[in-house]
Amino acid sequence: MAKPWMRWVLVLQIVLLVVMLAGMLANKFELAPFRPAFMTFVYAFKAVMWVTGFAVLASALIWWRNWHTQKTSALYTLALGALPVVVVFVLIGQGLKVPAIHNISTDLENPPSFEAAYALRDDSQNSLDAPAEDVRTQQREFYPELAPLVLAAPADAVFAKALEVVDELGWSLIDSDAAAGRIEAYEETLFFGFKDDVVIRVMTTEAGTVVDVRSVSRVGRSDLGANAKRIKRFLAALKAAV
Repeated sequence: MAKPWMRWVLVLQIVLLVVMLAGMLANKFELAPFRPAFMTFVYAFKAVMWVTGFAVLASALIWWRNWHTQKTSALYTLALGALPVVVVFVLIGQGLKVPAIHNISTDLENPPSFEAAYALRDDSQNSLDAPAEDVRTQQREFYPELAPLVLAAPADAVFAKALEVVDELGWSLIDSDAAAGRIEAYEETLFFGFKDDVVIRVMTTEAGTVVDVRSVSRVGRSDLGANAKRIKRFLAALKAAV
């Protein structure tokens, strides 16, 4: 009878998943700088892929040789590795469908500007300055539907509703200035704790009250489409609320 060597492979898989989780939590709760936390996650994930691939080949051998003592461990190793591998590759697939940009605005000619959010970023993170021209070009081509929201309600009422929507969406408020018509907030992802900053501009024009939104990821070259989705979600919620 073969020795239960697959159990050790299962133990290795569990250890690697714990390391992945540690990398995620270290970033989310700011227990370590972003790069070490993220690279811990990345290297552990790559190892999980190798172990899962090995488990596929080992499972074929186990079933062929009918090693009963190995089957349960092989199945658990495959199941534990399959979930993170599938999730990460789905995210990568989404990233390939959108441009590799992370600075999105409803107004590309005069983007809303941040003020308070600068204090929350360091030099290693993405800039909060207005998007470069190549970024604007990519946004125009890929997100042509993004545009300012024009409302008939007075600006002060829209501003108050915008603050309510920020709270309802679970965003963390950074600053609000009713006189300037500016709201700054950030949204944090559930698992890894990635933070994206948002600035909302409310101003009165001849056409009515115009609301513009800009959303910028703190880290990463591509936002996987998250900033555009966030802007759309906010504008839809605000339009329904006013």
